[in-house]
Amino acid sequence: YKMLRSPVFEEGLRPRLAALTRIGAVVERIEDRRDGAVLVCRTADGSPASVRARWVFDSRPPSPAPARSALLQHFRGWFVRTRRPAFRPEVVELMDFRTPQPRHGLSFGYVLPTGPREALVEYTEFGPSVLTEPAYTAALRHYTEDVLRIGAYEVLGEERGVIPMTDAHHAPRAGRHVFRIGAAGGAVRPSTGYAFSAIQRQTRAVAA
Repeated sequence: YKMLRSPVFEEGLRPRLAALTRIGAVVERIEDRRDGAVLVCRTADGSPASVRARWVFDSRPPSPAPARSALLQHFRGWFVRTRRPAFRPEVVELMDFRTPQPRHGLSFGYVLPTGPREALVEYTEFGPSVLTEPAYTAALRHYTEDVLRIGAYEVLGEERGVIPMTDAHHAPRAGRHVFRIGAAGGAVRPSTGYAFSAIQRQTRAVAA
């Protein structure tokens, strides 16, 4: 199991991205034509704009597709530091079900130690909808203090996310010149929510 924090990942990409031309605009629609595609956009000041391209790779969330199962994997985690050693760096705690179970779905905690006194403590839930901010805080506090019993600690940072968990079919192509990528292109594994490796494979294919 590996943990790669997004700030570190983004820092490694920043020098490459700095050399590229980037255009910031809201895409209102994509017109798929015989000789390519046109993105009909609106810039930050509200002005209309259009971008022509031979190929378009679209990662925007599509409309929900028919599925037998459609849940959300939503989570909140704290990067904590304890006053005394409380973790075994060589031991990862995955899918700890000693959390109160929701009425619909399931929940679990997990712990990724980075040292004897530092770890990512996470609360994850599979269900039809996300929680409120106070509910995430209460769930994390319960797991950290009452279940793990790590003693006095401080929160150094936080992570959060929502991942669609569905067995719906995601067509990789939305037109002759338009491809879906990322979650929209089926990169999320419906059994686990893992998507990073699949997204890297898609990215390499686009770059090739």
